[in-house]
Amino acid sequence: MGEFTETARLKSIATRQRRARRREATVSKWFWDFVEKTDDCWWWRGSVGKNGYGRVSMNCRWHYAHRLAWQITHGPIPAGMYICHSCDHPTCVRPDHLFLGTPADNNHDARSKGRLRPNPPTGSRHWTRQHPDQVRRGEANNKAKLTAAKVRTIRQAYQNGCSQTDLAREYGVRQSSVWQILAGRTWKHVTGGKSCL
Repeated sequence: MGEFTETARLKSIATRQRRARRREATVSKWFWDFVEKTDDCWWWRGSVGKNGYGRVSMNCRWHYAHRLAWQITHGPIPAGMYICHSCDHPTCVRPDHLFLGTPADNNHDARSKGRLRPNPPTGSRHWTRQHPDQVRRGEANNKAKLTAAKVRTIRQAYQNGCSQTDLAREYGVRQSSVWQILAGRTWKHVTGGKSCL
């Protein structure tokens, strides 16, 4: 009886392996049917995401086409590794245009090719510093909950011993907003804007 069970188990394993190979061959044929091969790049002609990379829906999940091309050609992708393009075309799935790299390798490749955007402007280059007249401050900001009169009242009440929590509850704002007013971080344009803390 034990011998029969072992034989059945081995047949079952062989059957599963045969089905897996057939499934892989079917996925491979199906995948390459969506690829237009040219002399240079092989273009993915299936679905493309907002980021410009080709994508494939399999087993109710989206997968990047270039990653799937790598897996079909070279096997599994090690955990934490990226599949990078040497040609810099997001829809290219040609296996010899793809290489395995770490996130640092990918960033270095992008930086060396001038594809990384510069950091957002800060300090004196920021548009709010260059055009202060266009910044809507205080009551002019349509999201403001307070007015200049209320800010003056908050400052006066705090100097008279009222707690920040009570002031926040009374004016329908957070305690951190009251603290920022009192510290002179917000509503600086209101006269009497010196720090109360």
